[in-house]
Amino acid sequence: MRHADGAQQSQEPGAELGEVDFGTGYYRKLFTSFGVGEDGRIAASELVARLRESGVSDTDPRVTEVWAALRRGVDIDGRSRIDLDRFIDLCKMGGGVVAKSIRGDFVIPDFGTLQTEISGIYESLRRVGGHVADYIPQLGRVDPEKFGIALCTIDGQRFAVGDADTLFCAQSVCKPVNYGLTLEEHGADVVHRHVGREPSGRGFNELTLNSDGLPHNPMINSGAIMSCSLIRPQQDTADRFDYVAETWRRLSGGGTVWLHQRSPSFRTPRRGPELRARLLHAGARFLPRGHRSGGDTGVLLPVLLDRGRRAVPVGGGGVAGMHGITGTSLTGTIPVFAFATLQMMSAVITPALIGGSIADRAEFGAWMLFITLWVTLVYFPVAHWVWQAADWIFKLGIVDFAGGTAVHINACMAALGALLVHRNRLHTGESPPAASPPSGVLLPTDMTGPYTRERQHVRHMTFEGNDRLTPGAHELTIDGVRQRYHVAGRGPVCLVHPGGPGSHWGYMRMPLVERHMTTVYVAPVGAGESGELPDGQYSTARFARFVDGLVGHLAVPEIYFLGHSAGSFAGLQYELDHPGKLAGLILYGGAPVFGPDLYSEADTQISAFEKRHADQPGMPDVVDAYRSRLPRANKAELMAYMGRLLPAYFADYWSREEELREWSQAVEIEYAPAKYRGNWDVRNELTKVSVPTQILVGRHDWICPVRWSEEMHEKIPGSRLTVFEHSGHFQHVEEAEKFAATIADFLADTSATE
Repeated sequence: MRHADGAQQSQEPGAELGEVDFGTGYYRKLFTSFGVGEDGRIAASELVARLRESGVSDTDPRVTEVWAALRRGVDIDGRSRIDLDRFIDLCKMGGGVVAKSIRGDFVIPDFGTLQTEISGIYESLRRVGGHVADYIPQLGRVDPEKFGIALCTIDGQRFAVGDADTLFCAQSVCKPVNYGLTLEEHGADVVHRHVGREPSGRGFNELTLNSDGLPHNPMINSGAIMSCSLIRPQQDTADRFDYVAETWRRLSGGGTVWLHQRSPSFRTPRRGPELRARLLHAGARFLPRGHRSGGDTGVLLPVLLDRGRRAVPVGGGGVAGMHGITGTSLTGTIPVFAFATLQMMSAVITPALIGGSIADRAEFGAWMLFITLWVTLVYFPVAHWVWQAADWIFKLGIVDFAGGTAVHINACMAALGALLVHRNRLHTGESPPAASPPSGVLLPTDMTGPYTRERQHVRHMTFEGNDRLTPGAHELTIDGVRQRYHVAGRGPVCLVHPGGPGSHWGYMRMPLVERHMTTVYVAPVGAGESGELPDGQYSTARFARFVDGLVGHLAVPEIYFLGHSAGSFAGLQYELDHPGKLAGLILYGGAPVFGPDLYSEADTQISAFEKRHADQPGMPDVVDAYRSRLPRANKAELMAYMGRLLPAYFADYWSREEELREWSQAVEIEYAPAKYRGNWDVRNELTKVSVPTQILVGRHDWICPVRWSEEMHEKIPGSRLTVFEHSGHFQHVEEAEKFAATIADFLADTSATE
């Protein structure tokens, strides 16, 4: 066994690798751990299986001779057998690896379980669609169907699945390697004087610094650039390149992508010129003392930039009227005009931000004259102050990476000024509502409160600066319990709560719906990624409590809730506990009751399902599983039970069996929450639901049948009901396009409601 820090709890002879002879008794003990037959031999296949299960690959160079000997001397199909002497020879031949494998003394003793977990992850992800990066020709030519996972432990246990032998471009994988080179050269103390070691909470390509003025860590772009600058900083660029290239040659088969990224035409999508300009500025603060001024960071991390001696995106003239800037002002491959173009782009964007403030308040000709004068007399000087190293705002140490000063604050002040001059509209004489910000001034949502009448859709913008809604996984603590959630898509924000209770969130992934809303997939407490309730008391009220914690954490002015199955229970309970706090409620395959009435109706529906599919050979097993009821022993029995019952959840499982079997790999249920069988009934409270409500149900849903949806539709004021005629319990899988379109229509009709 090993402690968490990797130290061995006990040390047996031969635990360390090496050709050591511990005597026949030691090897006999290992030998007898197999099934020794009456002939005193063991099956060769058992030894082969033990090696493979522990992660010892037949391509492992440490045991090449062992595998070769097995292939030469024995037939590994199970008919050949090995005596003790031959076994000892094989163990010694492996230099300790074979013995360590047999003892299960590798860093991951149960490597077979890990292989199964990795294979499951692979199967659940390999059908996920997407597009390959195409901003580099070599990347654009990659087969999008290629997908593989490979791992190797510190003990050399290896496992690969899928297209793991296909060569690929390292891209950001270079970051830990380059970071390792800096640690090897300088040590952690020196390296972390220049780069932090904590998460940034921001996107990997955001050029932000921590409170000490350092990149947050070496794995984000700014920190990776810092790592590159620390690699042999006193040497010439060519020598530094050779050193890094040689390291990578030892790690990989080489490649040509970097050649394209070094070319003058290379631009990283969306962040190309702007990113380069910002990094060139930040270079003066990022790079440690002693770094050669002529060094080229880009040659070490070519995907990001070629660093010049000094970058000034807007200067004072010489080329095209910019004083002090010439065609050779910047080293590297970036022309000076790229920076001028960037600033002119901002000069176009900034007036657009002001435009809403004078809508119906000025004639077009006057507006054009104003913008021409404003850009010349206001924008250009402010941009010069902010981005020119010799000017006063820059000297204050204010680093404007995203144009917050030159563009956003500048535009905001101009818009407010325009409103003070042109208060009333030309045609209506109306003034902006007293409680609302000026029309068209796009202040952060937490500053404006509710959206204005004139720009209701401002609340649906991507909440720039709200790190809690950036795509990917997030975590917080509610009532002392870890709560995880995953963000995808764009549009109105919607919490998506899976069913169960105890279901993991993965089965609810809805790519088509993500086109219409920012989906916040909730990992319910007790279900895998999130923590477990210390008291084990799972209930609809407790799930609703965690929904409230998430709503408060996200802090957006408008939020929807989509709950599937038991997740809809949590949504209903939350709305009843906090009336009107949601912008809308989507009850998907749900019911207003959880208890005996629900189970009784399910009995009726399962009988109907049995009759409808009486000709299917698999039907008796489904019905038998249902009538055996839910096992309460452990997760393994629960998952086996759900696997048998799965066909009942679809309108016609057997006609799409292969497709649905693959999808079902994402279905996982935890045992503890699934045991919850408490009574919950809000049928008499449905009339209190005060928010727009969309009810979705499959015609052939047996667990939450149409009856319950019709009752909710009848009692919830103004609710909508959509019945999916060709679906069971999982309409987002069975009729995905109609499902997404129904939700899109609901959002379109309700999201602009004040």
